[in-house]
Amino acid sequence: MTIYFTIAITLLSILSQEEGIASTGHLFLPSCTSHLFMGSDGGSQTKLASLFEEWVKGLFSIPLSLPWTRFGKSLRCRQKLLQYIEEIVLQRQQQQNLGEDALGILLQARDEDGNALPLDELKDQILLLLFAGHETLTSAIASFCLLVTQNPNVLTRAREEQKQFSAL
Repeated sequence: MTIYFTIAITLLSILSQEEGIASTGHLFLPSCTSHLFMGSDGGSQTKLASLFEEWVKGLFSIPLSLPWTRFGKSLRCRQKLLQYIEEIVLQRQQQQNLGEDALGILLQARDEDGNALPLDELKDQILLLLFAGHETLTSAIASFCLLVTQNPNVLTRAREEQKQFSAL
């Protein structure tokens, strides 16, 4: 089963429960992005997801770097995220097969002199990809939900299709 099929199934199950994306959508976004960019599964139940969620909360807050502010907490979470990503990168570098996800591709990348990307660059790139993937997927899901609510016949057809898949 592809990650896109998983996303579609999740969206349709959310829609069939009529809870709405706002209450449950955040649960599978880290899972999708962590799977696509680092090959890890269960992203929404991991340390990565909780750190990522806390980091994102403070990104667009008042930039007051005090320990109790949202921004201050976000800065600490960013450091913890980078440490966690470093552990993943170091583990992956020890494997013979570096993988074909974004991290694997970055690990295999070489500059014109044959040098690999430095660890700090790898960590920053993965964090950037996680954020970009999260924001893109969030926007796509919001657009999907808007279009489905504007076109009830599409929702009906999607639910019927979902029932056919669940019968298999």
